[in-house]
Amino acid sequence: MSHRLPLLASQREVWLGQQIDPGSSVYNLGFYVPLSGKALRPALEGALRKALSETDALHVSFAEETGTPYQVIDWPTAWSVREIDTSGEADPEAEALAWMRADAATPIDLSRFPTFASALIRTGQDSYWWYQRFHHITLDATACMGFAARVIELLERPDAPVMSADDISDASITLLLDAEDDYRASADFTADENYWKAHAAGGYPRTGLGSAPPAPPAQFPLRHSVQLSPQVRASLIDVCDKAGVLWPTIAFGAVAAYLHLYSGMTDITLSVPVRARTDARTNTVPGMTVNILPLRLTVHGGMTLHSLIPRVTAELDSLLLHQRFRGEDLRRHIRGRNGDARLFGPTVNAITADAGDSTPTFICGGPVEEFQFQFMGGLDCQQLGIELLANPAIYSPDVLDSHGNQFHAVLEQLLEQPDGRLARAAGLVSADPQSDLGFGSSSRLGGTAESDVLSKAPDDVDGPELRVSRASITERLSGIWQHILETDDVGVDDHFFDLGGHSLLAMDVISAMETEFQVRISVHQFFNHPTVRELVDLVLDAAEDGAPDGADGSILDAVADLSDAEAAELLTRLRSDGSASGEVRT
Repeated sequence: MSHRLPLLASQREVWLGQQIDPGSSVYNLGFYVPLSGKALRPALEGALRKALSETDALHVSFAEETGTPYQVIDWPTAWSVREIDTSGEADPEAEALAWMRADAATPIDLSRFPTFASALIRTGQDSYWWYQRFHHITLDATACMGFAARVIELLERPDAPVMSADDISDASITLLLDAEDDYRASADFTADENYWKAHAAGGYPRTGLGSAPPAPPAQFPLRHSVQLSPQVRASLIDVCDKAGVLWPTIAFGAVAAYLHLYSGMTDITLSVPVRARTDARTNTVPGMTVNILPLRLTVHGGMTLHSLIPRVTAELDSLLLHQRFRGEDLRRHIRGRNGDARLFGPTVNAITADAGDSTPTFICGGPVEEFQFQFMGGLDCQQLGIELLANPAIYSPDVLDSHGNQFHAVLEQLLEQPDGRLARAAGLVSADPQSDLGFGSSSRLGGTAESDVLSKAPDDVDGPELRVSRASITERLSGIWQHILETDDVGVDDHFFDLGGHSLLAMDVISAMETEFQVRISVHQFFNHPTVRELVDLVLDAAEDGAPDGADGSILDAVADLSDAEAAELLTRLRSDGSASGEVRT
């Protein structure tokens, strides 16, 4: 029997982002686990079916009615595990990785079951990988890891008991929905709201490793691994023992110290993913509840790692105490002062999970907006893994490697000299405001010179019912901005989001431009060219070429600060106009 349920707050943001760009795969999660010995598809499929029978969050499909999305839980069984054999290829593992990456890049139809895919890949005579793909709207990364652990357990112990009907009801997504409703109606919600509004007073400083405007989030980010020597691991254990903390506290402190050394800023804000669960009953329920909140720290060169640790501990304790208040609500609260959706600085993801042969290796673990420091390992620190992830639309591989090497050097010095002043590590970090992006001088950084544009496009361009000139386009487009942003103070090089713009207003500008100039500008293009001068270039190019330059992309930033009413309005627009991917019209 099917059940129709509303969406969790975290699911609604993902749903809206997917509807704006239905051809995107950026919300797909894909991982693989090497299986020891010979593996047979029936055994894997049997373990998967048992694990799925315990996970109603994966028995869902999604739809919407009058702009309001909902999910339907049903129990169909029409799915199977694919078999892939790359063992005969010159490089079987490389071929397997290529196949998985291609599958993970496949858009998922959320209106139909299953929203997941499974495969058994043979890479050698007795070498197999289990591959699994989910959509982020159903599970977050932590839930994926829990599901993987359960499948491996059922593979290794085929006679292991499966949850009873009563047990399954205690692991249902309905518990998460009920807990969210209870929280929103409680005094805890009011207390959390007051805490975060006070915390955000005056806004947050823009802490970053680059100065590029927002770009579409990356599904397959650039990666740089940091390998800790046995001596450094021993130093990490010693620092944790003496300070009475676990390694995540050290991780947050080390990243904050690195950002201070790189940028010179003393007010550092990090983006921290949390589970937004605080009670034992919902803690193990599979589902999507991840929340991103700011960790704000004061860091200066006179501090030491030992003196920084208590500050991190205090701020982290406060964050976790108030972790159920949604980061999207906080963004909406302060968006009038800063429309840049990247409010909280680079992401620092500290995942405490015992590493081992059955630990999933993620091909894609969720959208990477800009830059992410990822730490994963058991609490004993022995197998702690560190990766730096970067959006390739913003950072080059060389720049990522530079940050990775510099962070590694800073981390080692902090751990080996925890009582040494942070300023002593300044020589390990070099900052170049241009090279930190991996781009030279371009329109993304400073706009294209007017003389360059005029040399490549005529001053007047004729088109159907359209005669345009740079001066007239600039004047008319500035008027559109003034009307939509409700301000007379618009300069040709002003950033749209610095003027108080946000995602829904951006879509209104795009629609007005299409009407005014009879050209189609995608959301992706707007986010990459968010000034009047750059948009005039796009209009001239479109008028000359007859088509916009560049394909659209998914826009996680575009939906981060929409209220429920705005989300419903946007979905209504999409449904009524039948707009194509990323092209929203009114």
